[in-house]
Amino acid sequence: GVPMVSNMDFSIGGLLFTAAPFNGWYSVTEIIRNYTDEGRYNLCKPVAEKMGYDTLSNASLYKDQVVVDLTKAILYSFRRQGTAIVD
Repeated sequence: GVPMVSNMDFSIGGLLFTAAPFNGWYSVTEIIRNYTDEGRYNLCKPVAEKMGYDTLSNASLYKDQVVVDLTKAILYSFRRQGTAIVD
């Protein structure tokens, strides 16, 4: 299966269709950015702390490890549901 978005408008020839379902490719990178970017959910440090990673120094590469761990979890969850995602 492919995830669907159904709250988008679709306009053709001046007509507006307000319940036009859309499906597309979902990228794990987009989801990771939503969780980890400072201007978005900014979850790197909280996740790292829950995982027991050293967050006192950027040299520990805890942010990189969180990105890898979240990527694995996201890919697993999509695969388990039989849903497509681009990695």
